[in-house]
Amino acid sequence: MGRTQTSRRDNARSVEAEVRPTRQRLEASSDGVFAIVATIMMFEVSVPNKLASSLDATILSGFAGSIVTYALSYLVIFTLWMSHHYLVLTVRQPDRNMVWLNGLMLFFVSLIPMAARFFGSKVMSANAAALYGLVLLFCTASFGFLRVHAIKLAEEELHRSIHRQVLRKIWLTVAVYAASIPLSLLDVRLSWVCFLITPVMFFVPVVRASGRLR
Repeated sequence: MGRTQTSRRDNARSVEAEVRPTRQRLEASSDGVFAIVATIMMFEVSVPNKLASSLDATILSGFAGSIVTYALSYLVIFTLWMSHHYLVLTVRQPDRNMVWLNGLMLFFVSLIPMAARFFGSKVMSANAAALYGLVLLFCTASFGFLRVHAIKLAEEELHRSIHRQVLRKIWLTVAVYAASIPLSLLDVRLSWVCFLITPVMFFVPVVRASGRLR
């Protein structure tokens, strides 16, 4: 009787281990989504055929807007990917809530090409700027919720401290993106300022050379 109960417990643990989400699978699936989104966004940018024969100022200006929007969106995606990579390293065993929060963040990331294409073709449109800012706001906010949950799962105080420091930048970025939406109705150039300054905040590393993650 005792052996039977022990065997059942072992089987239950084995099944639980098999269905439990792993850090490697979470990161691999997320990397795939980031790569696909970046690739799709690149395909959305095309060189106007008329530029082959003449440098029309209007066409050249529109193409420049698409390129700048693409570069800005790529920088946002790259920043999220890099931050996501280090976030996953701090969690030894993700749970189901983390998987769902990660999926929510990837959903909003998948909307970036759509918003970037619209904004890139209408760089001085208030509605296009508002949509672009809204999508980036949701991407950043959902990533912030993912990092909040990572604090609960992190086992080392160093990792939790890093998460808290990054979260300050994240919530500040969310505030800037939120401000870009009403500002677009006043002047689209103010929204452009918001979009350009937010990636710069993440260039300053949180982890110094003396305290890098091992």
